[in-house]
Formats: sequence, structure tokens, C-alpha cells
Amino acid sequence: AAGGISTGKSMLAAMVLGADGVQVGSRFVASEETSNHIDFKKMVVNSQEGDTHLTLKELAPVRLLKNKFYQEVRNAYQNGASIEDLKVLLGHGRAKKGMFLGDLEDGELEI
Repeated sequence: AAGGISTGKSMLAAMVLGADGVQVGSRFVASEETSNHIDFKKMVVNSQEGDTHLTLKELAPVRLLKNKFYQEVRNAYQNGASIEDLKVLLGHGRAKKGMFLGDLEDGELEI
């Protein structure tokens, strides 16, 4: 099971429902051991329900924290962006810029 697993209680619930194991990612993204930028970690810890959105499914589905870049992605979809348009918008190194270099506005903030 994966998605929404953040406590022992949610892990147990998945097991009771028949899961052989669980995948936990977001729970650890803000841990001391990660190389993520401290500002990204703080944003993750302070995020609330509704602060993320699953998007870019045509390229590789990703859950993004909502920021300026996310708004640009949303606007691109509203304007009928093609897969090529989305690739150009995403560019290269956008996730590194956000999660590892701490650009919370223009970086891709995957969670």
C-alpha cells in the first residue's frame, strides 16, 4: 500500500486491509538525514490538507506543493498545453532547484 501512510495507525490499517507492506515516502522527506533544503523541509512540515495537487500525469504523475511553479502548471493546463509544452515548462533541474536549493517559488516541490 502507498499514499497517506504516515503513522503506525495508518500502516496497521493497510495491513488489516490485506497489504503485505507499505511504502512511506513523504513521512521522511523532512527528516534530518535527507539532503533536502531546510526551507523545503519546513514547507512540508507546515503544509496542510489541500496544499498539494497530483499533476503532470502525462509526463510522470507527481504530487506538488502549491507554489508559483504549480500555478504555472495549472495555467498551462487551463490553456490547453500539449505534452511538449509541459516538458518545456518543467525544464531541467526544476526539482533540484526547489527541493535541494530551496527555491520555494520557481522550484518543483514534489511531495
